[in-house]
Order: sequence, then structure tokens, then C-alpha cells
Amino acid sequence: MKVADIATEAFLNRADLKGLLIGGPGYTKDYFVKETYLHHELQKKVLGTFDTGYTNENGLRELVEKARDLLQGLDLMREKTLVQRLMEEIRKEDGGLAAYGETQVRHVLQVGAVDTLLVSEGLRKLRLKVRCANGHEEERTVADEATLPKCPTCGAEYSVVEKRDIVDEFSGLADRTNAKVELISADSDEGELLLRAFAGIAAILWYRVA
Repeated sequence: MKVADIATEAFLNRADLKGLLIGGPGYTKDYFVKETYLHHELQKKVLGTFDTGYTNENGLRELVEKARDLLQGLDLMREKTLVQRLMEEIRKEDGGLAAYGETQVRHVLQVGAVDTLLVSEGLRKLRLKVRCANGHEEERTVADEATLPKCPTCGAEYSVVEKRDIVDEFSGLADRTNAKVELISADSDEGELLLRAFAGIAAILWYRVA
């Protein structure tokens, strides 16, 4: 009962709790779950029980390792659900609470309208601040620095003044307004859709932005 009381105190009011893993040597862990010592709200969040050889920190590491496939599956399901929610918003006649593509998502982040930012793990782009020999500056997004065009104003070659990974840039913009950031793998149809159809960047919004 002491373990159950401690678990209730630690986890019951955690709104962000996704699930509980129960581990330990022998039958005790199974008995603990079967006899419903846990608070009923926590009992519903038990994802599984796992045999471990230790009851200390080594046991925790062993528990996480043995639950790896389960945890990866949960992550994938969460990601699929997020992209499906994005698509539901996009399909609405008024465009719903969704934004996609680099330019549009950067704008809604800057005005603080983003609830959740979705970024593909497969996104490989750089955000560059560039300057030509005549002092003209601009920012460009490229997949490869070697593809930089010449300055459209004077035709001079650009040099890179500042370079950021685009995922880091968008994550930083999200942090400023407390938007959640979700990295979406391309291991599902939904994840591949985000990368291919929406250039790897999309957002679910708090409110619509004109």
C-alpha cells in the first residue's frame, strides 16, 4: 500500500501523464496490478508490467529498455493522431485551425497563434542570413549552401553571415510563445504526408490568423 500511496501522491494530478510502466522481479508486480492497489484513475493508465532483475536505478533502466517497443508504438500513435487532427482542420471549409508551409507557419508563430508545432524529423534545411559585397542583406532557406543564388538587386555573390538549422529556428520561435513542439517521424503514412505534402512544417492553432 505504501508504494500505491506514493504513486498516487506523485502522479494522480499530473495532467501530462501518458501512462505507467510497472516493473520488478518475481510475481509481486503482477499481484500489485491485479489487486488494484493503485488509485482507479492511475490503474487505467497502466501500460504493462515487465520483469526486471533489480529494484534500484539499474532496474529503472532495465524497465525502460524492456518497454522500448511499447514506448515507440505509443509515440508513433501520438504522432499519427496529431497529423490526423491537422488534416481534419485543413479539410474544413474555412481552413480550420491549421497552418502549413514555412512562410505561413513562421507568421503564425510570430503572432503567438500556435498551439502545437509539427516538424518532420526528416526536414533537412538551413535558414541563412546572407549579405552581398555591396551590403544587400536578406534571409533565405536552402537545403544546401551551394545552391545560394546571386543577389537579385546587384548580381553580386552572397556570403553567409548567420546559419541556423531550420528545426532549431522554428523550435526557438515556438518556445517564445510557449507553443508545444512535436517532432514527427516519417515512419507512418501520416508522417510521410507531413514531410512530402507540407514541406515538413505545420501547426495546429489556438485561433485563426488572417
